[in-house]
Amino acid sequence: MKRIILLSLVLFSAAIVAAQGISRHDADSMLVKLSKAKTDIERIDLMAGIAQFYILKPGENQIDFDSAEVYLKKAEALNARIKSADATGYLLLVRAGMIKEKGQSDKAKKMLEDAIDILKSGTNKSYLGQAYFALSWYYNYADSTELPIRLELVNQSVVAFQQANDLKRKGRSLEMLGDLNVNMQNYSKAVEILNQALAAYNAAKYENVQGVYVLLGIAYRWLGNNGQALSNTLKALKIAQQLHDSSTQVCQIATNLGSVYRSIGRIPMAINYYKMSLEIAQKNKDEYDIYATASILAQMYINKGQPDEGAKMMNLIPASFLSYPNISDQVSVCVTYVSLYLNLKQYDKAWRYCEELLQRVDDPMLWNTLRTWSYRAVATYYLKTHQLPKARNYLVKAEKIDSSIKFETGLILNLQLRYKLDSAEGNIPSAFRYLLLYKQKNDSVSVTKMEKQLEVISMEYEIEMKEDSIRAKDNDISFLRQKANLQQANLRQASLIKNITIGGIILALAVIILLYRQYRHKQKSNELLLYCKRKRLMEAIKNCSG
Repeated sequence: MKRIILLSLVLFSAAIVAAQGISRHDADSMLVKLSKAKTDIERIDLMAGIAQFYILKPGENQIDFDSAEVYLKKAEALNARIKSADATGYLLLVRAGMIKEKGQSDKAKKMLEDAIDILKSGTNKSYLGQAYFALSWYYNYADSTELPIRLELVNQSVVAFQQANDLKRKGRSLEMLGDLNVNMQNYSKAVEILNQALAAYNAAKYENVQGVYVLLGIAYRWLGNNGQALSNTLKALKIAQQLHDSSTQVCQIATNLGSVYRSIGRIPMAINYYKMSLEIAQKNKDEYDIYATASILAQMYINKGQPDEGAKMMNLIPASFLSYPNISDQVSVCVTYVSLYLNLKQYDKAWRYCEELLQRVDDPMLWNTLRTWSYRAVATYYLKTHQLPKARNYLVKAEKIDSSIKFETGLILNLQLRYKLDSAEGNIPSAFRYLLLYKQKNDSVSVTKMEKQLEVISMEYEIEMKEDSIRAKDNDISFLRQKANLQQANLRQASLIKNITIGGIILALAVIILLYRQYRHKQKSNELLLYCKRKRLMEAIKNCSG
C-alpha cells in the first residue's frame, strides 16, 4: 500500500525559518559597516541586525540574549533622539523575537501587533513585511480558523516586500505561501506561487533555493506529473550538494526523491533514498523526520511481504505521534499500524488502530486522500476477519471519495479490494470482472505511463545533468541512461508484465474456481450432514413412538 508522504509545511518551515537567520559572516560585515555608518537611522538598522544575529543563533543561551540586549539598547537610545516611527516599529519587532525565544509567546505576539500598527504609517515597507511575516508564525496552519489569518498575513508581507523591492524576502514569503498551498492540497496554485518565488530569488541573486524546488517536486507529484516532480527534486539535491548543505533539509530532499522513484516503480532506488533520509534524520536527532521516513519504509517492507522488517521501522516511532498536533500525521501512523498487524495476523492489535482511525476520520483538517486510506484500512480489517457486510460498507465510503477527488491510486486499490470481497462472498462472476478491471488499470499505470514519464525524464537529464549522477549510500544509482537502452528495457519490461498479467489472471481464475468448488463442496457436505441428522432424529422419534 502506498502512503501519503508527510512532507510540506511542517518539514520545510524550519528551513525557511533558518533562512531568516544571520550568519557570522553577515554579522561581522554589519559590524564593519557600523563603524563607517554616517546616519543614525543606518546605525539603528545595523545594530538591530546584529541583535537579530544573537537572537536567532541556535539554542537559547543567556549570553546571546545579553549581547542582543546591548545592541538593542544602543539602537533604542539613538532612536529616542531622532524619533523615527520606522525604527520604533522595527526595534519592537526585533525585541518581540527575543521575547518569543525566551518563551513569552503571548507578550511577543502583542508586541508584533503593536509594531505593525506603527509600521503601517511609516515608509519602510521592508520592516512592515518582516513584521507581517513574523506575526504569521503565531497562527497554526493546522487550525481551520487560524489558517486563513496566516495566509492573509503572509500575503500582506509579499505586498510589503514588493513595495520595498526587497526581492529576497519577497521570495521567502512566496515560498511560504507555496508551502501552505501544498499543505492545503492546492497543488496547481502552489506551482504558480513557487515559480514566482524562484523568480524573486533569482532577481535577488539568492542561490539557496533548494527548498522551493522540493516543494515544486511535491506539488508536481500530487498533480501526477512525475517527470517534473523528479526534475525539480533532483535540482534541489544538486543545489544542496553544490552549497555543501548538511542541514536537515537534505533529509527532506532524499525522502521526496524516494517517493518520486516509488511512484514510478523504481523501488530499489526509492528504498536507497529513504534509507539515506533516515540516516540523516537519526544523525541530526530529528524526531519528526525519523517518524516520517521510518513510517514510509515500514509500509514498503510490508508491501514486499516483510512485516518483521516493517515492525523494526515502526519501533523507531515514539507513541507520542498518535497525539501529534497534525491530524494527518496521526492518521498516517494508524494506517501503517493497521497494515502491519493485519500482515502479522495480529487482529486484536490491528483493531485498536482501526478504532483510532474511526475516531479521526471525520476531522475536517484531514486530507481526503488519507480519509480514503483510513476507510480502506478498516474495510481490509473487516475482510480479513470475515465481517463482509462491514467491509463493503467502508469500501463504498472510500470509493465515493476517491471518485469525487479522482484519486487514481485509491480507485485502483478499491478495485483490488472489491474483487477480494466478492470472491469471499462467493460472487465469482463479479469477482472475476473486478479482477480484470484491477489488472487492466494497474498495468496501464505501471507500464504505459511509466514508459512515457521515464522517457521524458531521461531526455531532460541527458541535456541538464549530462554526466552528473546522484549517489545514495555506497551504491551509484545514476538515473541517466541512453534513450535507446531505456526504451529497450521498458519494452522488455512491458512484454514481461503482459505475460505475467496473463498468467496471473489465469492463475487467479483457477484459484477462484477452486475456491468456488470448495465452497460448493462444503455446502453439499453441510446439506448431507443436515439430512443425516434429520433422518436419525426421525428414526429416534419413530422408535420412541413405537
